[in-house]
Parts: sequence; C-alpha cells; structure tokens
Amino acid sequence: MAVGVLSPAEARAQACCAAASALGIARLAPHEDSVVGVGARVTSLYASMGADGKYISPEGAAEYDFEQEIAATMRVLSHGQITAVVPIVETYRTVPGLTDAGGGIGDIQLGARYDFVETGTSRTWPGIALAWSLTLPTGRAPESATSPLAADATGTGGVQAGGQISLERTFGDAFLHLSGSAVWRAPRVVSGLHTQRGPAFTAFAAGGTTFLNGDLVGALTASYTSELAARLEGVSVPDSGNEVTRAGVSAGYSISFDWRLQGTLFSDVPVSPLSRNQPMGVGLSLMLLRSGW
Repeated sequence: MAVGVLSPAEARAQACCAAASALGIARLAPHEDSVVGVGARVTSLYASMGADGKYISPEGAAEYDFEQEIAATMRVLSHGQITAVVPIVETYRTVPGLTDAGGGIGDIQLGARYDFVETGTSRTWPGIALAWSLTLPTGRAPESATSPLAADATGTGGVQAGGQISLERTFGDAFLHLSGSAVWRAPRVVSGLHTQRGPAFTAFAAGGTTFLNGDLVGALTASYTSELAARLEGVSVPDSGNEVTRAGVSAGYSISFDWRLQGTLFSDVPVSPLSRNQPMGVGLSLMLLRSGW
C-alpha cells in the first residue's frame, strides 16, 4: 500500500495527492485503495475548423452532447491501479428544418496505471507513471445509426488501444504535470470497405496548487491532439487528419476523507494552426467519488 502512516487530515493536505484530486477519471490518491464515482458531462459544439484551418460558422446548426458515467478504480500490487468506465451518452442535433436526438450506452473504457516513482517521494526524480487504455466498441457505430441526423450513434465502432507516460512534480503546495500519449485504432469494415482511422498523439500539461488547507485543488490545463490521416482500402485519405487544442480549468474538493468532488470547465481553441478539421466545443464535467468502497 502507499498509505504510510498519514492521518485523514494530513492525507487531504498533501501536495502529492493534489493532481489525483483534480486530474483524470477516478485516479487513486496515494492513501486510497479503491474509489467509485458517478459523473456527468455536457458539451456544446458552437463551430468547426475546416481542413484548411479556417473557422466555419454553424449557420443555424447546433449540437449538444451529454454523458453520464460510472467509474471504478482498484489498487493492484503496491503502485498499480486498474479502472473501468461505463458511459451513457445522449446527443441532440438540430439543423434548419430538422431536429434529432438519441442515445444509449457508449464505448466501455478499461485502463491500467503503474507509478514507478510516486509523486513527492523522491527529491531527485519527479513522479513517473505509465498508463494503458483499451476502449471496447460497445456503443452504436455511426454507420449503424438510424435517426435522421445520426444522433443515436453512441460509439466509434472500433477497438482503440493507447499508452501514456506522465511526469509529475510537487513544489510545496503546487504541482506540475506533463504527459504524452498515443492511441491506435483497429481497422474496420464499413459498407464493404476496409477503413482505419489514423493514430492520434496527445501532449497534456497542467499546473495547479492547493487551497483551504489542501481541501481544494485548482489547476490550469492545456492539451494538443493530432490525428494522422485515415486509410481507405490501404490508401491514405487526403485531408482526413485533424488537430485540436483544448484549454481548461480543473478543480477537486475533498468533502470528507471518503468523499470528493471533481470538475472541469474546458473549451477548444478555434485558432489555426492549433485546431484543424474538427468541431469546436465548450463544456463542463463533474464527478462525485467515494473511496474505500
């Protein structure tokens, strides 16, 4: 266990726990062996960026995406953790003269993380962790949608696997987090054609500090994701790659030793060349978590 001999009040005030309280989905703090949470997210798509990086107005169209999720994480070995996330998604779309809504279970996500160096335990090294993810196509694929604007699609239709390395350093009550990840999408057959989305690479940075004797954590976040071109029948599809940059504010609040609340306000950056060939959205997510279940 990574609990040590910390009392509840001390555990809540430790800077090493801050990033776990504000970042990620159901990530364990060093003093936790398990956590379960329920969350909700809403995203409003307000515009898009074209393949040439130009801003495109919605011109009367709108989309609102909603998601509720159940997440659970359990510690394995002494420095590892495994996570499962089950999402339920709903989509509301409207264009001039037509409105559509639908939803259902989304793509289930499984993850594992191992901290080779726990944050705050070494004066020489930052916290070093590797994480792996697997997304299962349990949602309804876009080509299987039946509603007029495909609002009843709830998943990508394919398996996705990813890996991430993260570095985390504490400076008194403050912390800095840097990570890089890559995601591979399995090939699929759609309408008799072999297709495959390109791999995606993400750089993520966050910096924050604790307030109220460590009960409140606040952080500024930024991420950049680049997805390479898709392939159709083994041939690269021109202008199918995309880029998106997102900025946000995250916070975590310890209601008690067993309960904490986590939230994020985020917005995509509609500026070329930071974003390209992607819809632009702004959103809010909240999650209530209980440890020791």
